Amino acid sequence: MVIAIIAILAAMLLPALSAARERARSATCISNLKNMGLGATMYAGDNQDWRLPNRQAYQTNIGSEVNPAGWGFLYTGQYVADGKAMFCPSLTTITYERYFYTSDVAKSGNFKTGYATAVWDFPGSTGSDTWVSFKLSGPFKPWNSQYAATKAPSGPSTMPLGTDILREDNYLVSGDAVVYGGHGKSLNIIWADGHADAFNDTKGEFVNKNDWKVPFNAPGYILEYVQGDR
Repeated sequence: MVIAIIAILAAMLLPALSAARERARSATCISNLKNMGLGATMYAGDNQDWRLPNRQAYQTNIGSEVNPAGWGFLYTGQYVADGKAMFCPSLTTITYERYFYTSDVAKSGNFKTGYATAVWDFPGSTGSDTWVSFKLSGPFKPWNSQYAATKAPSGPSTMPLGTDILREDNYLVSGDAVVYGGHGKSLNIIWADGHADAFNDTKGEFVNKNDWKVPFNAPGYILEYVQGDR
């Protein structure tokens, strides 16, 4: 009887403990993004205000130590010293140990980070192999996508710079599963002015969606929500 009561109490407590653990992970994730935002600001300060360059097909791929892309510039340029801080603690497949510069994946040169960069020109006229950048202080162009038509961000505080990984199924280590990011219905975001916060996908439009277009839609959708256009 006592054992049964303990089992019932444990079953009641486990969801609460799991939720508390996820809230702690989300808080760590936002802290990581703020750290990366600070690194991106320092990078821009050294490069005439231009943000980290990236290509539309490489939102999470960060190149190699000798040929970085996107967030990879933060590490190779020593703007972010700890590579582990570049991975969301809620990710179970894309981890520092499996995908960063110091991991076994170095043999293939297929490095990743645990956050996606917001590529502002997909899939527009720039093409998949064109490097894209913009100045952190603006002015910003309208979101260029066939999936979302928005106004231009009004300023750095409404310009998404990067997010949790929304979907990832290319170039994973053998055996790793497709990743659908977010913390429940919440998605953590870093903005061009350096602040990071959580965005709640209350309409269920892009968090945990099995759709390859989602990673490219999300920044434009988020901009519409933030500016009251959606």
